[in-house]
Amino acid sequence: MVCPVSAGQAGTADAGTRAAFGNTHDRYRRTINDDYAFARARGHSIHAIIHETFGGFGPGAVELLYELSRKHGSRLGADEAAAPWCARSFRSLHALKISVAIHTAAASEILETVQADVAAAEGAACSES
Repeated sequence: MVCPVSAGQAGTADAGTRAAFGNTHDRYRRTINDDYAFARARGHSIHAIIHETFGGFGPGAVELLYELSRKHGSRLGADEAAAPWCARSFRSLHALKISVAIHTAAASEILETVQADVAAAEGAACSES
């Protein structure tokens, strides 16, 4: 999971202001290719399933979801009873599950950051007194 908006020194590149995954796709694809070179050398296939915090699925993630959907078919199987009305196919159900997991993780990171900032501010206030 990556955020297309940068708070770092590099800032938001021009491509990131005009195109989906303009800031993230190439950079993270290179990182993934480098990090998993050992696996490729051993004959494993690697799928770059990059997702942005605003809900975008990278091209590799979309391709993998479509491939799994074709292999699985439209059936929901054991998930059918628990699937919401808006996700009545394998692809829509799993896209929904991935999206919920991404947003839950992003919210958790935001909460942890806020809690750490509050604790630091309270610690600084206590030391000043």
